[in-house]
Amino acid sequence: MAGKNELMITLDAARMQDLLEKTELISVVSMLISSDADYISVLLSGDIVKGMEEKHAAWEIRTPNGNYSLPSSEIGIDRIAAHFGTEALQDIIVQVRIGRNSFDAEEWYEHGAVNRQVTIVGQPIEFLITATYKGSTEQVRTFASYIKREIPLPDGIEPNEIATAVVLNEDGTIHHVPTYVRLKDGKHFAIIHSLTNSVYALIKNRMTFTDVEEHWSKNAVNDLASRLIVNGTDETHYNPNGAVTRAEFAVIIVRALGLSDKGGSSVFTDVQSGDWYAGAVSKAQEYGILNGYEDGTFRPTTTITRVEAMSIVLRAMKLTGLDTAASTADIEAALSMFSDGEAVSEGAKPAVAMAIKSGIVSGTEAGLMPASEITRAETAVIVQRMLRIAKLTE
Repeated sequence: MAGKNELMITLDAARMQDLLEKTELISVVSMLISSDADYISVLLSGDIVKGMEEKHAAWEIRTPNGNYSLPSSEIGIDRIAAHFGTEALQDIIVQVRIGRNSFDAEEWYEHGAVNRQVTIVGQPIEFLITATYKGSTEQVRTFASYIKREIPLPDGIEPNEIATAVVLNEDGTIHHVPTYVRLKDGKHFAIIHSLTNSVYALIKNRMTFTDVEEHWSKNAVNDLASRLIVNGTDETHYNPNGAVTRAEFAVIIVRALGLSDKGGSSVFTDVQSGDWYAGAVSKAQEYGILNGYEDGTFRPTTTITRVEAMSIVLRAMKLTGLDTAASTADIEAALSMFSDGEAVSEGAKPAVAMAIKSGIVSGTEAGLMPASEITRAETAVIVQRMLRIAKLTE
């Protein structure tokens, strides 16, 4: 939805082509736009996008509303051209749009934030990419890797007040996206990494649980709860030593990665569309994060073991861009650190070894205990570590 006013900037294709031809090494094409328009759009022809892609260049747009750092390859101009049925890239216009989203906070609090004690901070910002060809328009909605966006904190808001950024979904729901706050050029920004184009809002949401106050997992549990990644068993208790089901683990991983856990359909015979975890299981399948069993089931209510959890985390690590390759020497070295390392099944050894090597899993005094149930506390800690090691949160 357009704001009160919009500034549209069309980049000169000839000048951009000349720049690309004359510059052998160009990592970023950066634009600084100082206009206070509600929406700012930058337009560029598809052939120039392709030229930037061939140079492995990123497209960086900086505006008062927010900043966008976009690797040209993530636009997928060849896929877009195929969708339009043309090879004439110069006739495709790619538009990047950043702006203040029209948002009725009172209506959202009334209808969208049910059971969520969160406070929206400032104005939500929309990041949008479209491609247009002969009157037809295609949105670029998803990306293969995490794309960085930056939203300035509103005046008067302290960095420690921001719990995270969230996506404002069209149905009024919200979900976390990996976020941290960084001081840049004298101004604090929320640094957001996301796999989608969306409307993003910053929130306050300070969560604490009484039963982790003296528990070793306190920091991770309260942090992830404030980010809307984990839930308590009630408003004041988390039950840190409780077991985790396969459905619960799928939901936590999907939320941590900044993906929606709503909608979608699962291929598993024991996951129905109305199940509260169905959307997360579907999304985890879509991104290759989890597998089911040979009989076609997922077994959502079965508690998950530590080794099963580590296998899922390995796939999530790959999605975040972390190196998940493990040599035979890596595997042997990691598992030899624990007395029960040889108890890990052959197929799970690479996942367990990489979880250890990366620092996501540290084991316990009793060893790895691969067949033991993972606890709610351990789940929060390894998910927090994964996000931090991937530099998606701090």
